[in-house]
Amino acid sequence: KMTGSAGAGSITGGIPGTLAARYAVEDVLGHGSFGVVVRARRLSDGLSCACKRVALGQLSEAFRQKALQEAALLQELQCPYILRCLDSFLEGESELCIVTELCDGGTLAMLISRQQKDSGTGGQGLPEEAVVRLSSQVLLGLAHLHE
Repeated sequence: KMTGSAGAGSITGGIPGTLAARYAVEDVLGHGSFGVVVRARRLSDGLSCACKRVALGQLSEAFRQKALQEAALLQELQCPYILRCLDSFLEGESELCIVTELCDGGTLAMLISRQQKDSGTGGQGLPEEAVVRLSSQVLLGLAHLHE
């Protein structure tokens, strides 16, 4: 079990009810192999955010350690091209919660689909300028991870 203050690189936890004490869960954004992502509102200031809830009980010890490492790594990252981690903590012994800023603009696939519908060009996709801008942002984030 990892515990500590809420500073960079630490995961607070082990306190039952931590999620409910800090956040109001509003709705489910998606499901994944290891858990669920929910929209939540931080009670201290009303900020909307996303909370990845990883069910640790279903994971092998190796995957459990990788999940805890992901949370610690996300808290240390400071880059405008990488999703910002706001908080992470253990919810009891069975669940890891990773709270990030909410990106509610949709996925890249949704953006492309909207563009195709809006342009009425039947499969045209994104304009070249948008592809260059989005690709640059992805590559700058990746470059930061490799520093």
